[in-house]
Amino acid sequence: MYSIFGPAGGATPDFSDVPVHHPYHDAVYNLADRGIISGFSDGTFGPERPVTRQQFAKMIVKTLALPVSAGDHCPFKDVPTNVDPNDPLYPDKYVAVCAAQGITVGKTPTAFDPSASITRQQLITMVVRAAALPAPPTGYAPPFASGQFSSQEHFENACKASHAGLLEGLQGLGAGSAKAATGYDFTASASRGECAVLLYNLLARGAGPTWTYLAAGGYHSLALKTDGSLWAWGDNQFGQLGGGTTDHQHQPTRVAGD
Repeated sequence: MYSIFGPAGGATPDFSDVPVHHPYHDAVYNLADRGIISGFSDGTFGPERPVTRQQFAKMIVKTLALPVSAGDHCPFKDVPTNVDPNDPLYPDKYVAVCAAQGITVGKTPTAFDPSASITRQQLITMVVRAAALPAPPTGYAPPFASGQFSSQEHFENACKASHAGLLEGLQGLGAGSAKAATGYDFTASASRGECAVLLYNLLARGAGPTWTYLAAGGYHSLALKTDGSLWAWGDNQFGQLGGGTTDHQHQPTRVAGD
């Protein structure tokens, strides 16, 4: 058994299969040190193993430090609840946050396919959406072709990611590997190591925690941003969220007059 997620603030593990010369070493250990990922009970990380779509939803939410609460509503009917006894919010509430933030639109409006392995093109698209990357300048020539993707949207998102440097470090797609990139299978399952690299690169662009304090309750939650503003969400039957209404809030909403 293993957990792809680790407790924040704990000692960084020493993965026997990610030595210092491993191409994904820095990314894996950086995310492990942040408590975003962990490994197997036998001391390995499994950098080549696949990642499910629901696992990656939690990975990217934790990378961005987005608040998650029991009040978050998942629009997809196929996402289970209470899968992890150590985290009652996984996976449905993390997927809910991804949907609310526009990071995922699901396979259909009501289906997410949570247990399927996330593909490389899906991984890239979710990270690009999270980063809100602009289109590359006219004339930009990526080291891959549109025919390598299942849709134009995935190709365009890969172009954005490539131009922004988010694909640096990926084996077969890094700097100086343009020839190899033409044979890169974007429709194949993304590995744990590849997910770590993209999230590591996303953090390097300045993405990450904007919340300095989070108080999560069973019915509503409060969070303090780095700019000092107070945000609340969840049940609001008695107006306890401080927004001047009794409307329930499924996303963080700034407290009036904070």
